[in-house]
Amino acid sequence: MDVDFLLRNVPEQLKKVLKEIIAIPTGNDFVTFEITNIAPIAVAKKYAGISASLVARIKNTKMPFGIDFGVGDVIVPNREKHRIPTQLDGFAAPMVNTYSLETTIAEKIDAILSLMEFSSRMKDYYDIYYLANKFDFDGSVLAEALRKTFENRGHTFTVEQFEQVMAFDDDETMQKK
Repeated sequence: MDVDFLLRNVPEQLKKVLKEIIAIPTGNDFVTFEITNIAPIAVAKKYAGISASLVARIKNTKMPFGIDFGVGDVIVPNREKHRIPTQLDGFAAPMVNTYSLETTIAEKIDAILSLMEFSSRMKDYYDIYYLANKFDFDGSVLAEALRKTFENRGHTFTVEQFEQVMAFDDDETMQKK
């Protein structure tokens, strides 16, 4: 499982904040959480972040998961508020700040173009496919999100790189990932 967040506060405080969050009494004594690691990610890149590794436990069952906190990402046009449905009856659906869908798409395209055929993140392709088929996008807003994301990360991409990604559809190696 992977969860991504945008961090706007001091990164050094992250472990303390996460400990406070998982210590909040919820009335749910069945699930416990443990922080196993907090480390920098994308150290060599200009848009570094922090990765937190946690383990959720229900009795003897363990479910490791990660939370990636981006630092300094741009959001176009603005962050949005969304209610996240819960899977369990009786729990209120929280309202959270989220990236715009355009920024989500832009960041996934940036990751795909940066890694090209070395990418093992086929989830990004599926996410783009899903979002493109589920939601309507304003082309000018999406173009602006792409421009600002690439600019913020110091990336420039060629038409040939975009064409190479489009050719992955016929690439047997990529189809097996």
